[in-house]
Amino acid sequence: MGSSQDRGNGNRLLVMAAILALSQAYGLEPTAAHAAGKPKPRPPADPLFEQARPFRAAHLQDVRTLPFTMPNGARLDLAADLYPIMEGATTRASRFRSTQNPIVDECGNHLAVSAALTSLDLNVFGAQIRFGYSPQGEFSSGITDLRGKLRVDVGLIGMDFGVWRCKGSDCAEVIAARKTHNTVNAGLTFEVDFDEITTAADFMYQTPVGETISKIMERGIAEIDASERVHGLPWRAEVREVRTSPDGVFFWLNAGEEQGIGVNQLFTVFAPTQTGSTCDVYKAVGVAHTSSTSVVSSEAKIDQADPARGVQEGDVVMVRRVPPRGSSRSN
Repeated sequence: MGSSQDRGNGNRLLVMAAILALSQAYGLEPTAAHAAGKPKPRPPADPLFEQARPFRAAHLQDVRTLPFTMPNGARLDLAADLYPIMEGATTRASRFRSTQNPIVDECGNHLAVSAALTSLDLNVFGAQIRFGYSPQGEFSSGITDLRGKLRVDVGLIGMDFGVWRCKGSDCAEVIAARKTHNTVNAGLTFEVDFDEITTAADFMYQTPVGETISKIMERGIAEIDASERVHGLPWRAEVREVRTSPDGVFFWLNAGEEQGIGVNQLFTVFAPTQTGSTCDVYKAVGVAHTSSTSVVSSEAKIDQADPARGVQEGDVVMVRRVPPRGSSRSN
């Protein structure tokens, strides 16, 4: 194994290689302090950039489901009970912040998160009575007068999840996941009192179905949140102040810890170019990493900048993808 000094030198070389790759990708130059050969500030404890994962607002759509008839004749529609469960799962298991209405940008774009309970396949044990539904439609046993306490076996509880990029009502799915009860509670069997279960709320909260669906939702939204495609979803902040110091050029951006921003995360700075339309066209003018954060703002050090223009107040800050460690690819 190499010495700690050797490892430190290797880390510094990795940082310089990352900065060089960024400058080549954007046609930018080092900041003035570095270009002039002035001493560089000491590298942070972990000199490798981290992937920024800010919170993103997304319209949480109604959870899609199908009404079905219980063997005791009760007609159930779970949609109203599924929405708050999905809302809680999204907050706990992802960095999406759900909204009941779309948060639309100046170009009419927004993000949406969808969930669908596509399969609810249940069987009364030993009675050959199947109820619920599948993607092909509702199961019909013809039994509507079942009473008493009986055991119910779960054949399948399946859910589909998606993240969508929308412009108005025109949406395209960019991330998808599917989860079933087998990933959280395989072989689920429970007792149902068919004299007592007469509403959707009874069914969700007086049986293990509600808790199982909640766990499925958490697994599904967590899988979506872990996708590399999340880093390409829209998010933006704004440059509020630029300052120059002996250590380089820094700026403040109007996003901090409350928005999920941390230290040593990488961002690209864009200058809006007026086009005469409501949507601006952006030109990359800099690459920076956060050097400190507060609750509502962060300071970032400019690593590369357009030599003619530089970074200016009012410029737009967007997430920069960081290649996986050990990869030379730069996006």
